[in-house]
Amino acid sequence: MTEVGAVADVVDTVARASIEGADRTLREVGLCPPPTVHILSRHLASPYIGSVSTRPYFCGTDACDAVTTLGLLPSLLCATHLVVVWENADLSRAVDPPADVSWATALVVVEADMTGHVLGWHSFEPHLGVARPDGLQPINPGGREPAQIPDAPLPAPIFDLLRLWRQWRVGDVPATIADLEAAGYRMSWPQPL
Repeated sequence: MTEVGAVADVVDTVARASIEGADRTLREVGLCPPPTVHILSRHLASPYIGSVSTRPYFCGTDACDAVTTLGLLPSLLCATHLVVVWENADLSRAVDPPADVSWATALVVVEADMTGHVLGWHSFEPHLGVARPDGLQPINPGGREPAQIPDAPLPAPIFDLLRLWRQWRVGDVPATIADLEAAGYRMSWPQPL
């Protein structure tokens, strides 16, 4: 298999696992996973490097900054591909919080390389389940047929995340990881960096 084929297979696996994981989290606890970036490189024998999820944020500029910053570590790692995952209504409310707007509910999965992206739109209709003893309310997402849209328009912080990542940088990776973790970003690595 070519290195591009190997990365494409891993990208597909990560995208599929992200959708299944979000569905499970909605069904079990009624929460959307935070915006997350999965980092890959076609230059490695095992293309999957790891993932970073946003720190907690306030609505408005802080939400935009938290999401955009997800592009920093992949830039330092010279990643060649990203899979970015978020829930549309959740991010839309955080970025542009007018209370009287109803945003479309969808899990969005962007598969990006250095020159473009494909947006996967996985819409769902949330149906509240029976509240659990701990107070969490599961959501049973009734899904619709997903759409794949090449080079679709992106929310500003996602666009800025991709722009930041595509400007490969030189920097201190361990120090950047420590700074991101101290700020509240959550990371997962299959192997130590």
